[in-house]
Amino acid sequence: MYRFGVKEMLRRKIREESLRTYLFTYSSVYDSISIPRLAAMYELDFQQVHSVVAKMIINQELAVSLQKALLYSVIGNRKIKMY
Repeated sequence: MYRFGVKEMLRRKIREESLRTYLFTYSSVYDSISIPRLAAMYELDFQQVHSVVAKMIINQELAVSLQKALLYSVIGNRKIKMY
């Protein structure tokens, strides 16, 4: 039982790091990014994806800002909607 928990935690961490890599690589390409789509792509739930993006913003790893009401993110001079 303990081993299963560790394996699942490692799988989740790998998916989160894959998401981070994707965002680093493609954030300059997209005008909008859908959190539900990212969640489906990486088999994470909405909250996990939102958390990864928020941490990247706080750590200034991603030039994005989120607005609470519509979950906008701004990359450079472009506004990006995150739904």
